[in-house]
Amino acid sequence: MKVNADNQRQMHQFIVSMERIAAQSAWTGMNRFDSFAPLRVNVAAQWLVDGVSGIQWLYLASKEVKQGLMDSVTISGT
Repeated sequence: MKVNADNQRQMHQFIVSMERIAAQSAWTGMNRFDSFAPLRVNVAAQWLVDGVSGIQWLYLASKEVKQGLMDSVTISGT
């Protein structure tokens, strides 16, 4: 990327501004698993990237669905 400035002062202000933003951003630091994205909390889709806990959640959810289906088949079949 090439940035043109009218003078040295504007260029310096731009550089200082970018450095300040980078220092404050959660996206520019080291994140879990060397990921580019920071850890998110209170997000419904968190299980998609959490590995073992995600697989456990998926297993329990599918087990509940299966049990619900079996119950509805038994109830409607009688």
